[in-house]
Amino acid sequence: MTQDELQAAVRASGLIDMSEVQAVVLETDGSFSVMSNATTPKQSSLEDVMVPGSQQI
Repeated sequence: MTQDELQAAVRASGLIDMSEVQAVVLETDGSFSVMSNATTPKQSSLEDVMVPGSQQI
């Protein structure tokens, strides 16, 4: 993923400010999902996401 791809995914999700982004996930189908930090979910959809160099979120 390049910086340009990351910024394009964030713009496509309707966000402008990168500080609003909690995470960007590369999905198994090759698409990107952008998670906003605007709300605190009761159950995170990021539970099964592996972060390189760390444990699951």
